[in-house]
Amino acid sequence: SVPVLVASDSDLADIAGFRVHRGVLALGRRPPERDLTVDAMVARVRGTGSERVTVLAIEGVNNADNIGLLLRTAAAFGVDEVLLSPDAHDPLYRRAIRVSAGYAVGCRWARSTNWPADLLRLKAELDLRIVVAEDRPGALAVSTLGCPQRMILVVGAEFAGVSEGAIRAADALVSVPM
Repeated sequence: SVPVLVASDSDLADIAGFRVHRGVLALGRRPPERDLTVDAMVARVRGTGSERVTVLAIEGVNNADNIGLLLRTAAAFGVDEVLLSPDAHDPLYRRAIRVSAGYAVGCRWARSTNWPADLLRLKAELDLRIVVAEDRPGALAVSTLGCPQRMILVVGAEFAGVSEGAIRAADALVSVPM
């Protein structure tokens, strides 16, 4: 029931505005904005009734490849929801979709409009523990954390890391010893 059209490489490049890799071009619909809000996320999580909830909160990551990698990793680890800070890259950008191996199209995500207040809201309304991944003095090795039943894992931007506001909201700081 999905229409498939065939066109020359030059026609595809004209349509897309760039040379299309592997000669495949797709068109999709973005979810409505109402489905991408923190309110919608709260409703989805409550609707599952699950005892175990994991939210990946991505703060300030502005590289499309890194967003795609984080989404693909979220899929691999069974993350339930993804929360993007206001300044995080668009997960539906073509490179993010490609790097996520397509998971960006099907994952459940929302965009925060009030960071880190939305983290605190999710903590309070959904009974989640906020765990921030940040390499700084006092951070626990991630291996000592265990596996919280209900948590928000906050990861930060490529160079800046996690904001002080998110760190103040945290119940625990963890680092990956390297």
